[in-house]
Amino acid sequence: MTDPLHDPASELVVALNKFQKERVDEAKAKGEPMFMGLPDRWYDPPGPKWRCLKGHVSRHYIGSERFGPQCPKCLGCLILTFPEDCES
Repeated sequence: MTDPLHDPASELVVALNKFQKERVDEAKAKGEPMFMGLPDRWYDPPGPKWRCLKGHVSRHYIGSERFGPQCPKCLGCLILTFPEDCES
């Protein structure tokens, strides 16, 4: 059985990627400068924010060679998110 917190085909991961894509598309429509496919300002100090599948938002993550960055609260996979994002 695959892990739903890290399987790219799981509904949770698909929803997380959709969330990020919608925010990126909004930024592109506004003409914001991009860096590596994401809005440049998402990388600005005090550092990027990360969002996990369960809605946790943090400036910190746990590094994993197998799964990449993981949420410090639930160990779910993460995406880079916009600076104004807050935990849901």
